[in-house]
Amino acid sequence: MDKDSRRMQGCHIALGTPGRIAHLIREFEMDLSCVRVFVLDEADKLLDDSFFNDLKYIYDAMPASRQVIAVSATYPNDLDHFILRFMNTPIKVQLDTAAPVLLAVEQFALDVRRVLEFIPEPDQSVKMEDISKLKLRCLLELVRRVPFSQGIIFSQYQLK
Repeated sequence: MDKDSRRMQGCHIALGTPGRIAHLIREFEMDLSCVRVFVLDEADKLLDDSFFNDLKYIYDAMPASRQVIAVSATYPNDLDHFILRFMNTPIKVQLDTAAPVLLAVEQFALDVRRVLEFIPEPDQSVKMEDISKLKLRCLLELVRRVPFSQGIIFSQYQLK
């Protein structure tokens, strides 16, 4: 708790599991009175009943004027019902080749598998961390080449 309390001093972005964030709020270590955006990442994973009470607690601790964004790589049928618990008038943006795209929304992708095809299998002296670094370099190159003023990036890269 002490380490997290120090980290929150003057922070502008807080990331955490619903349980951890709810715990910090309950212990009066995290003040959400100025929160403007609440992001539910991997929203499909948050459908589990074990997350709901913590999410509701966090949601209720924020100002009514907050914006809620729910993102998910998959969209199960019951996600609509879940999202309606946290949003007043949700707008669904689904970017794929079959669905219509909203005006001014552009989608770019870089298939790193094509780059990885030229790398030997991991047991042939290439470390997984080298592959992760290559994926990150490809992502950074894409960001450098595509002009944008706002964006959301989804990747399967994890910092250790």
